[in-house]
Amino acid sequence: MENVVLDLFQRIGVKEIEEEERNECDKVIERIVGFAEISRKDGLLALEAKVNEQTDPFLRLGLNLAVDGCDSGLIAEILCTHIVADNYRDFLKRIIISEGVRSIVCGDNLRILKIRLKAFLGGL
Repeated sequence: MENVVLDLFQRIGVKEIEEEERNECDKVIERIVGFAEISRKDGLLALEAKVNEQTDPFLRLGLNLAVDGCDSGLIAEILCTHIVADNYRDFLKRIIISEGVRSIVCGDNLRILKIRLKAFLGGL
């Protein structure tokens, strides 16, 4: 169950990404990298102050799960369940959020995190 999110992404298949969606996902990636910086510097609990500032309920849920101490596998499972239950609405953005929050909990390197999330947008 290590990477439920990537498995789901591969099953659905890749589609051409519209410019508007790419821009929105780029903004999400920058926010997630910012959260990862805070987490690495001050610990996961420091993200608690940022949770309520988030307007995206899916991102808010992911951050809450991280702050509450859920392991990365459980976070991925819960967020993937929401993706499927919501008929894959905002699929790409939610996949990026799921993988980003999971990476924050795992303490992944910030540069690698950004590269990894940008890979969902395609291109080099």
